[in-house]
Amino acid sequence: MKQILMILILAFFSFSLNAQIPQGCVKEICVPASYKKTNYTQPISAVTYSVPKMKQVTETIPAITAQRPIMKTITETICTKEGAIEYVFECDPSDPKVRELCRKVIEPTFEEISYSVPSGEYEEILVQAEQVVTYMVPSGDFELNTEQEATIISKEVELKIANGFITTAPCDNSSTGAVLSINSSTTPETCSRLATLDGTATAEYNPEFKCLWSTGETSPTISKLKSGDYSVTVTASDGRSTVANVKVGDLNICN
Repeated sequence: MKQILMILILAFFSFSLNAQIPQGCVKEICVPASYKKTNYTQPISAVTYSVPKMKQVTETIPAITAQRPIMKTITETICTKEGAIEYVFECDPSDPKVRELCRKVIEPTFEEISYSVPSGEYEEILVQAEQVVTYMVPSGDFELNTEQEATIISKEVELKIANGFITTAPCDNSSTGAVLSINSSTTPETCSRLATLDGTATAEYNPEFKCLWSTGETSPTISKLKSGDYSVTVTASDGRSTVANVKVGDLNICN
């Protein structure tokens, strides 16, 4: 059906041009691309998986006890300074009259102390009281869990049908020659910050014409482009020209 429609369009333009243009003169026009909107749907399946069912368990932890020795107190008297006779030799000990004056008697001293020692008997003490704890454990049964419901994504898209040129009889180089027309398209640079330089620009025009890009290149498609603005000039053999401006975008995918 699309091909029949394009044939009818081309035939109509060809008939119109032959009726309006004098014989021996060429006029070329570009048939613009036509688009058809259509609905696009994509089903997404549900995602499910099994998860264990849980049950509650209550447990009693018994008390913890320990034996501790019973201590007893012992009291005793100890000598802290022994007694002695200290002689002082500043006097003359050979003189029997003063001998008694030349010695000094030091009396011993005592102190009473107390300390604890195990008695040999023990007592029981509580280290940790009895506890009741509750927690969840797998029951052994399973249930299905849905992580993602089944859905259908629907969106409207445009389908490009066709484009091209219609040309009448052979051309002279007069001012009534071929009509200049440029269809342009681009692909963006992946990441301008990293200078990936992978953008492209394409000009569609009558292959008998010549083109010149702002980069100095003369081919219909130029590549290794940085994101930014570019222009292309298409010139006919009779000197007429037209200019198209294009913009190369930036995807900013820099991972």
